[in-house]
Amino acid sequence: MRWRRTGARIATLALLSMVVLAGSAGIASAVSSRPDAGGVSVDPRTAPAAALSKACGPGQAWIVGAQGGVTCLDARRWTTFNGGYGSFPGGSVADVAICRDGTAWFAATSQLLSQKGKTWRAHPATQYRSYDALACDARKGVWAAAYEGVYYYDGTKLKTYPASKLGTGSFVKLVKDIAVGPDGHVWVVTSNSVATFDGSRWTYFEKGKGFDEQYYFDAIAVDRTGRVWAGAGTAGLLSYDGSSWTTLDEDFLAMPQALVADAQGRLWVGTYSHGVSVYDGTTWTTYDHASSPLPDNGVRSLATDASGRAWIGTEWGLAILDGSDWTVYNMHDSGLASDEIRALAVAAKGPALPTPVDKKPGALKGRLVRGGKAQADIPVEICVGYLGMFYSGSTPCASQPFHLESRTDSTGRFAFASVPVGWYSITWLPSGGKWTTLSSAFGLGSSQRLVSSGKTTDVGTIDLAKGD
Repeated sequence: MRWRRTGARIATLALLSMVVLAGSAGIASAVSSRPDAGGVSVDPRTAPAAALSKACGPGQAWIVGAQGGVTCLDARRWTTFNGGYGSFPGGSVADVAICRDGTAWFAATSQLLSQKGKTWRAHPATQYRSYDALACDARKGVWAAAYEGVYYYDGTKLKTYPASKLGTGSFVKLVKDIAVGPDGHVWVVTSNSVATFDGSRWTYFEKGKGFDEQYYFDAIAVDRTGRVWAGAGTAGLLSYDGSSWTTLDEDFLAMPQALVADAQGRLWVGTYSHGVSVYDGTTWTTYDHASSPLPDNGVRSLATDASGRAWIGTEWGLAILDGSDWTVYNMHDSGLASDEIRALAVAAKGPALPTPVDKKPGALKGRLVRGGKAQADIPVEICVGYLGMFYSGSTPCASQPFHLESRTDSTGRFAFASVPVGWYSITWLPSGGKWTTLSSAFGLGSSQRLVSSGKTTDVGTIDLAKGD
């Protein structure tokens, strides 16, 4: 692994907890008095087809995590398809959708996958163009957004619609999201256009053709009345009534990342750093970490079920809102494979919600040297979020929803005890230098480490001289 000078992503995230641990102290994991959360773990690379077919029952919720893990919650238990990046059949999963017949579809790196009852099936690939978003139609067909185009699979054949039909902008090949309206029309957003297909031809909107300015889109949804909603980055939310577009540029709607319209006629909007807002046709209501149990203000995914519940996937946990009642899950008290929830889908009324059960915490340790010489009294932090190029708090981890602090001892060793189960980024402040993070092999962002229940994660010796 490499490391680089870095910081946390800029976001208005509330600090839930901070524990200061002495770096010279030994690791003394606290033992929880409660049992581990129930569930099973399946590695799809080695599990036989029969094991996969029995992994998830009806009325399920599918949860796609950032570290490649996919989790199912049904009436019986949590089931996690684990093993890290690319372990799910067909590669890492970007999206999941459940069609009217109860079939769950997965947008994997190399192919479409489906699951219904005890049957798993693999479907056509996109010639090395990974699927990014899915939507079902009323004919049991599946629409998929992918790089350079849109695909439609009718159960037998895969039809391709090239990006040239979606607009003319320089980034039109980046197809970001897809939705199907109640009239069967398909709606798509690319990075700089909105396009729709009526069954015979495509029509698109972009700067100079329906829009007076350039927009950059990330998400799209169509409500039960046929009104179209598109998330347009810093411009907020755009709405289309069939004849004209309207812009809603309220601060709480800035940077929409996920949109979903529910059966009650409400629109849910998940944002980059302002939590989630819901519109009932008259009034907007916003839920953020400061005003509600929402675990993080960065909302990555949304889904609703026939029970009227909203499923909210954040950058640190899954929240389910049922009227005024909240249930929140993290890796440390559930069967989730990741705390960063990238995609969600819930069948019918969804499953009953199990009570969160705390798992026994783990620990993390390592050592900092420079050319073999121990680096003493160096601040070290671990936090649950991805660390990018910039940060807004006093330290890279200070603005994260959860982080721990330590310092190296005289031998350069650092240790964190009683660490909740989860994935963690690691950052440190060398003498006379800048905050630096353990990064991926390509040096692009942080490389997180998994802390498992009752176990110690050893990141080994990190030589700071290799980053000079």
